[in-house]
This record gives sequence, structure tokens and C-alpha cells, in this order.
Amino acid sequence: MRLFTRNGYNWSNRYPLIVEAASHLRVSSFVIDGEAVVLREDGVADFDALRSKKHDREARLVAFDLLAVDGEDIRAEPLHVRKVKLAKVLENSTVMGSPGIQLSEYMEGEFGPAMFEHACELGLEGIVSKRRDCAYRAGPSSNWIKVKNPASPATNRAKDAFS
Repeated sequence: MRLFTRNGYNWSNRYPLIVEAASHLRVSSFVIDGEAVVLREDGVADFDALRSKKHDREARLVAFDLLAVDGEDIRAEPLHVRKVKLAKVLENSTVMGSPGIQLSEYMEGEFGPAMFEHACELGLEGIVSKRRDCAYRAGPSSNWIKVKNPASPATNRAKDAFS
């Protein structure tokens, strides 16, 4: 099991809970697109805790998408099909009662503004909206949009880095 960042760094040793959960999946191989998070008591991601590296043993993977499974590249399949396959792959990812890998919940419909407002109230980084019928493409795409909460800790850190 190897856990790579988007820049190609192998962080398998950094996040043992994710690696342990992945070892319990009933597939021979897989590629998941997701994000490592440390959750606060209220279940909201704590970006500062993740960046501090003091909580690496608690970090879990929030899985957004499945790109390959059992040696098959499924990026060309529509998002809604990949999401169903991802949920099926993750059925056995709970380690000691705590999910080392959890499926990112998603909703379908026309309620982006309300969802964004709620995400901001929770102090989340923002939301991502994707077309359900599209294939996976790495990097920016006209088939998905990320709307950032200007008051989130992650956004403020990015602003500070360029100040």
C-alpha cells in the first residue's frame, strides 16, 4: 500500500490509519482521489491540526473519487458511476470503529448557494460542484467548480503565504 500526495511524495508512513484501512479493502488494487483530514470533536476538518503533523496518527482520508480498481482505469466512466463503485470499495474500510477512509458525502440537485452558505457557517474551506455525467480529468476543468470560503483558515493561510 502506497499513499502519494498530488506532488508525488510517498506519505504512507505519515498516515498509518489510512494505510491500515486501505489494507482491509477487498480489491487487489485501487487509486482513490481524496484528501487527508484531521477532524475536530464536532466532525469538522481541522486544517491547522493536519498541518502541525502532531495528529498524523488520527488523519483519515476523505475519498472523493475512484480512478482505478483491480487494475482497470475507470476515469472515462461518468462520475455517478465512479461514486457507486467507490462506495462499494469502501464498504470494509473501518478500522477499530474509526473510518480511516470515508466516503465524501455528496448531494445531487440545484442547491449550490445554500450548500455553500452552510459550509461557510461551519467554517469549511468551501464546496466543489461536479457534473455527474463527466469523466475524470486531473486539474482544473469546466466540468467542476470549487468555491472557496474567504473566511476559512485554509484560505487565510494561502493569503498569508502570498503577502
